[in-house]
Amino acid sequence: MTHAGIIKIAAVIVTAVLILMSAGCTITQTIKANETPAQSPTPIPFEDSINDEIVRAVHGADVAEVVYSNDTRGLSVVLVDETIWSGEAFRNEMVADTFDIMVVAKVHTGRIDIVGISGQTVLIDIKGNEHLGNVYETAIQNDPEVKWENLWTLDQLTANAEYVWWHQAVR
Repeated sequence: MTHAGIIKIAAVIVTAVLILMSAGCTITQTIKANETPAQSPTPIPFEDSINDEIVRAVHGADVAEVVYSNDTRGLSVVLVDETIWSGEAFRNEMVADTFDIMVVAKVHTGRIDIVGISGQTVLIDIKGNEHLGNVYETAIQNDPEVKWENLWTLDQLTANAEYVWWHQAVR
């Protein structure tokens, strides 16, 4: 671009600024009026964030479903492990995963009052047919006084849960 071209562009810009200033606008008002408003990030719904937190926290079974109810302030989690070695190994895994879930729930004590967890694995009926079935269930009040991160045994789970149920296949 030539020197004359630059001078013409500068003259146009100065003229535009003078016209806007005579209309009562300041330069910053003009720029802000022409800018697209900065959009704040869309907040992640609690249901999605709690799902992500639980999936990251659980180290044993797969997290098949996480459902949060704002009405009941309840959290329901379904865990699935299709490859168990023994009933004892499955029980230990479910207990450990339950404590992992409760550590997450405790962070959200203001939003979660009760947690229901069920565990599923492959069952074989008397005709040899395989199907996924519930073999573990528990319901636990989200007590902020319980230090879930320090618990790891079935007896500790039973002492802190409303109930614990095991299918005879994993007892």
